[in-house]
Amino acid sequence: MQEKNGSVVVVAPLDGSPAQKAGIQSGDIILQVDGKPVVDVIDAATRIRGPAGTSVTVTIMDISGTTKTLTLVRAKINLVSVTWNIIPEH
Repeated sequence: MQEKNGSVVVVAPLDGSPAQKAGIQSGDIILQVDGKPVVDVIDAATRIRGPAGTSVTVTIMDISGTTKTLTLVRAKINLVSVTWNIIPEH
């Protein structure tokens, strides 16, 4: 997430995260968490995070201007910081 023009915007949902599974996409604006408006990125992140298995309700506006309220089940997210592939020789 990042702040852009006074809004909290999703940069990219993490692979395999509840947000990605719910269809949250890059460019979506986070409007509310559990029915309360978000103040900034830290506020949004703090309220979205929580124990795995618990729920959080997030209201977003997608790039078309459509507002959606989604209930996500929090999960432990394993981050992969580096990926690699072997490139075959030609």
